[in-house]
Amino acid sequence: MLSIGLRAHDFGKGTIEKIAERASEKDAVCIQLALGKAIDGFSFKPGCLTPGLGNHIRKALTKKGVHVAVFECYFNVVDPDLNERRKMIERFKEHIRMAGAMGCFLVGTETGSLSRDMSYHPDNHGEEALDTVVEVMKELSEEASKFGVFVGMEGVSKDTINSVERIKEVLDRVDSTNLQVIFDPANLINADNYETHAEEIIEK
Repeated sequence: MLSIGLRAHDFGKGTIEKIAERASEKDAVCIQLALGKAIDGFSFKPGCLTPGLGNHIRKALTKKGVHVAVFECYFNVVDPDLNERRKMIERFKEHIRMAGAMGCFLVGTETGSLSRDMSYHPDNHGEEALDTVVEVMKELSEEASKFGVFVGMEGVSKDTINSVERIKEVLDRVDSTNLQVIFDPANLINADNYETHAEEIIEK
């Protein structure tokens, strides 16, 4: 049975109680939650994402019959600034450790770009970028396996993982059941392929 879910930050920022109320009013049973985009009143600095905070969020949502389906921690997986990339990998791991207490089992990210501003870069679809994604996903999947949650990887046409084929290659090379896919077929459709290949991409 399909469930309707909404992105929490599409309601605007508010308390977790307000987000729960808004989701319930829209008959949503689940949300995609990006802490900094959606919730007011908490510090989300490094070290502040705790199981206690996760439990507080879970209780507030449960009262309205809502749960977190995707815990969003989107970051630039191939950021050319290695220090920034490492900082965000550790940030993602904090999300992994908090997810279970929140009653969520999927922490998601897109795969990013070799351009620091996340715009398209001509080398995004090369082998070096692919190798970096595989390396990072292996590390994150290993961490997720320790906490009984999953890493959700989302492909986007302008990013490093831009096609069904590259998604499958990452899955094959990481070879971990803790790496799963957030599939939004519209993300793989662009100005170059929407007229001729949209249905084929979705079918794949």
